[in-house]
Amino acid sequence: MNRNLLGALVEIDDVADNSYDYDIALIKIEPNNRGNGIVFNDYVQPACLPDKNATYFEGERCHISGWGNTGKAYPSILKAAIVPLIKAKLCKALYKNSITPRMICAGYIEGGPDSCQGDDGGPLVCNKDGAYTLTGVTSWGNGCGQPRNPGVYTNVQELQPWIEYIMKKHS
Repeated sequence: MNRNLLGALVEIDDVADNSYDYDIALIKIEPNNRGNGIVFNDYVQPACLPDKNATYFEGERCHISGWGNTGKAYPSILKAAIVPLIKAKLCKALYKNSITPRMICAGYIEGGPDSCQGDDGGPLVCNKDGAYTLTGVTSWGNGCGQPRNPGVYTNVQELQPWIEYIMKKHS
């Protein structure tokens, strides 16, 4: 498989200690020698940054995708699933207050489709007013698809001021 380097790591938010708080990095995509960065098509599309005033609701169905562990092996094709958002209060209770405002939880309380090892950095995308919005970035969880252990994602809306600052700094 031939993979071209499309960009360079421009910044990691290293404010936090060894926790998963502020679990985000930004990569600037540069055009390759043919003038292309990422080529969009029916299968590859951009996602918007969330509106600063957007409201997300418990049970709102969002999309996850990744190349992570499926239990037997890592997949040869991209896997995707739909997961509901979970209220911060419930997620804090499930994870014994390990959840910060910079985290958002999604998944099924009874267990089911979930992000897993190898999916870190992947998207949690929600449809807001007809536009797919990057709501979260796959961060951590306790197992994969286990009851009462939803996936935990970096809350992009909470970190948007930092994201905009870094984008402006490197533009």
